[in-house]
Amino acid sequence: MTPAHVTRSRRRYRYYTCSAAQKKGWNTCPSKSVPAAALERFVLDQIARHARHVAWPTLAPGEQAERLRQIVTRIDYDGTSRQVAITLRPNPPMKEKAS
Repeated sequence: MTPAHVTRSRRRYRYYTCSAAQKKGWNTCPSKSVPAAALERFVLDQIARHARHVAWPTLAPGEQAERLRQIVTRIDYDGTSRQVAITLRPNPPMKEKAS
């Protein structure tokens, strides 16, 4: 999946679209696109469940984004089964917060 958006009536709609569909045609993908907000919310919820030791809810949005870049290697979406797979780094770097 690759990020995309469309603007209608001054409103931007973000979504992820099947990369193969763009290259080989829409018939190659069972799921043509997925709303970005729904997919991103699911990923963040899953990360938050597994990052309790990092005090995820107390991190500012910028800190959460940085932490995601540190721990997530890849996110895959299988349009046939409608399953999301999140691959994490085995030993992500831990940044200490200055006191």
